[in-house]
Amino acid sequence: MDQIFTEIRGRFDPKTGTLLQRGAKSQMFWQMVKLGYPQDMYTDIQARAWAAKMYQVGNCGEQAAIAFLFLETITSAPLDYMEFGNTPTYDHDWVVIGRVSGSDPYKVRTWGAEAVWCDPWQLREGRVYSIDDLIKKKATNLDSAFKLSSEELVNAGLPNVLYRRH
Repeated sequence: MDQIFTEIRGRFDPKTGTLLQRGAKSQMFWQMVKLGYPQDMYTDIQARAWAAKMYQVGNCGEQAAIAFLFLETITSAPLDYMEFGNTPTYDHDWVVIGRVSGSDPYKVRTWGAEAVWCDPWQLREGRVYSIDDLIKKKATNLDSAFKLSSEELVNAGLPNVLYRRH
């Protein structure tokens, strides 16, 4: 693993943000695949978090990766590293804590009232709120630019589970 990270570090330009620029969230993962790294999403989450910490940069994917790995250390609740699957004009990653097993990722209402949306990128300072509050429109100060401000907008983005820790 150290050899792969050394190779990535050598190819990363902190001045331009290469490998971590917006719209290229899987670029680092595919670079790792070319270098022979295992092709799995958990490894991608670890790599994003590592690079973000190492270079003090990152967008939603990197911040969600850091949050996911931190949450693993403090809760046994299911964790989902998620992204929007139907967004031609933007992309976004976040973490859901405690989504009900067997629920439909495309339908927020099925995730369970106790599920929690953890989004370190939202409004560039982070937001955490219950799915129940999102459904009941009690969650405030949500980022409408990223289509996160209502249950309907979230569903329209086709939320996709990239990795689930049970």
